[in-house]
Amino acid sequence: MRKKILILLGFVFLTSGCTINYDLSIMDGNYTEKIDSIETNSTYFETNDEGVIPANELKKFYLKQPIPLSESTPMLDDGMGTENDAAYYHVEDISNNSRVGLRFNGYFRSVDLAESRMIDYGYNRFLKATVNDNVILSTGEKLKIFEEYSNLDSVVIKIKTNHKVIKENADKINKNTYIWNVDRNNYSDKSIYFEFEAEGPKEGELGSSIWIWLLIIIVFLVVAIFIGLRIYKKHKKSNKI
Repeated sequence: MRKKILILLGFVFLTSGCTINYDLSIMDGNYTEKIDSIETNSTYFETNDEGVIPANELKKFYLKQPIPLSESTPMLDDGMGTENDAAYYHVEDISNNSRVGLRFNGYFRSVDLAESRMIDYGYNRFLKATVNDNVILSTGEKLKIFEEYSNLDSVVIKIKTNHKVIKENADKINKNTYIWNVDRNNYSDKSIYFEFEAEGPKEGELGSSIWIWLLIIIVFLVVAIFIGLRIYKKHKKSNKI
């Protein structure tokens, strides 16, 4: 059973014709994972060892099988419950009439992100380190799951943060969201590097900046009105003469 559970974990990253969306939120030093696994092209999932497994069966399995956040916490056999004080992913069914999909939400409060089971499953190397008050997240060059599962199409990785970003190698930036697009053409050379200030925005910092801008605008308006009145009075005086 243990071997089967480990093999079935591949559903997080693969059902036939699968797209994976991995979202990491870093807000005020808190880390949250959201992983969407969406099967769109067929109704089954195939592994080398287990043969063909209906996607709906995999969905039912994961809706009742506790999955620990930490890769160091063992996955227990089906029906064996959870370990005390261990953190687990919250699993949601996001299927509809045309697809089978699951969402895995992980809230890293008591578990370090460096122990993330999902990241460990995807990359053969992951580093989380603090250097000179900056946090560095770095992966190996290869997203290894593309070699383990031949039907995986693409993985979209997004990191959203309210911390000041120092350095990154994202493919695209959308406001405070950094995006990497990985597929079969680039998975062997697609490392992630993300460096940001360890300390997030202080409480009230945004409000203070708004008040500063309001003060600048008010001063500008007062000066503009004063200059306008001077010009008006001068023009009126000229007309009287």
